Amino acid sequence: MIWHYIKNIIKRYFGKPDDKEWFNKLVENLENKKAENANLPFKILEARNEGFLVKIAGLYAFISFYHMPWKYYNTDSWVAVSSKLIDKIFYCKIHSIKKEPLSVLLDGEIPQFKKTELIVGQKYRGIIIGRFRKALQVDIGYHFDWKYGSFVGFLKKAQYNNSKQLFSRHFLGEEIEVFYHGLNEKGRFVFSQFESNNEVMQALAGQTVLVHVVRQDKKEAQFLVNGKYEGRIYYSYNNDFWRSNECLSRAKNDLKDGDIIHCEVIAFIEDERILELKWIVEPDIEIAKIEHNSSVNEKEQPVCSQLEFEEDHEIMQELIDQEVLVQVVRKQGEKKVEFWVNGKYKGEINSSDSSYLGRIKSGLKKAKKNLRNGDVIHCKVIDFNEKKRILELNWNADSDIEIIGKEGNSKVLDNLDNNVIQKLITLRNTIK
Repeated sequence: MIWHYIKNIIKRYFGKPDDKEWFNKLVENLENKKAENANLPFKILEARNEGFLVKIAGLYAFISFYHMPWKYYNTDSWVAVSSKLIDKIFYCKIHSIKKEPLSVLLDGEIPQFKKTELIVGQKYRGIIIGRFRKALQVDIGYHFDWKYGSFVGFLKKAQYNNSKQLFSRHFLGEEIEVFYHGLNEKGRFVFSQFESNNEVMQALAGQTVLVHVVRQDKKEAQFLVNGKYEGRIYYSYNNDFWRSNECLSRAKNDLKDGDIIHCEVIAFIEDERILELKWIVEPDIEIAKIEHNSSVNEKEQPVCSQLEFEEDHEIMQELIDQEVLVQVVRKQGEKKVEFWVNGKYKGEINSSDSSYLGRIKSGLKKAKKNLRNGDVIHCKVIDFNEKKRILELNWNADSDIEIIGKEGNSKVLDNLDNNVIQKLITLRNTIK
């Protein structure tokens, strides 16, 4: 009897309460903290669907991505940084407590971070939390071990230092180093992989420079001023030489990897870290004449010059009301069809005098759709659209179909190969 009494005294003063009693005390303590609206530290243990499993005041709890101490645009960004947040401690309030079974929800949307100033030109380590076609979204809060919260900005493709092919290979959650370049006009952080050399690039404005063409198995060429700074050639700065944006694009597409051209730097776009360029074509043409080995060659470029533009303009005006042969051009795998008058001037068929095409709804559209690459048809030039530089055509489909039906007309047949003949016969039968 005495021994039993002594054991209870020892247990009361030196022993631990049983698990249930201890658990109830922890819950009671947490309820008191909720009633006090107290700020409590919590430790992130692991990522779960839509949030994190955490430990707070000795108990397990859950905090949603949407109630973390900072915000992201979507949950994918939280998944991207989740592994970097394990064992990190932040602060919260108790949102709700439910018993049996115990469920504790936390609210981390409270002020808790000290302010720090980012230094322009300083390099920071970040985590990629978003991938877009022309930009990576990066959070450099990781650089400070999240002690100052989140600092999210964009690393644009134009500000990327490595091969543009590697740009698309980055993945969410990957670590990356960037330079901080201040805020843009919308107050967002601007990141780059270049050190701050804005003054050097701004000083190039108004200068004529050598531009290196880089084309590595991709459609669009990259232009590097002095082999280092990225530039772009726009039609708006070059329209005193090129007759159209299409013509300039065609000339740029003809440039090969390793070509060097002359350009004038019009402006430095600081936000994109890119130089706006005007292509000074004349010296490149002269060089091409001498070397005979450049994509900017003597035969191709004058077609796009202002002088040629004026000559073509007069010729195209004179074609109005004339009957012409029109060649059909349809690139392999493409639905769009082009019409070239006399093999040189672009045309557009919007009408037809054909008795066949007039009998059925949308006959002209269907007939044009059935034409093949290399076909030659008869049209009349109705007008010249000066703005589009296109000849408006009226297709005399009857002429093509009826002539094919006359066996003795060798003159026309001599101008058409067998494929065209078969095509027109098919066209006649289809329209009928």
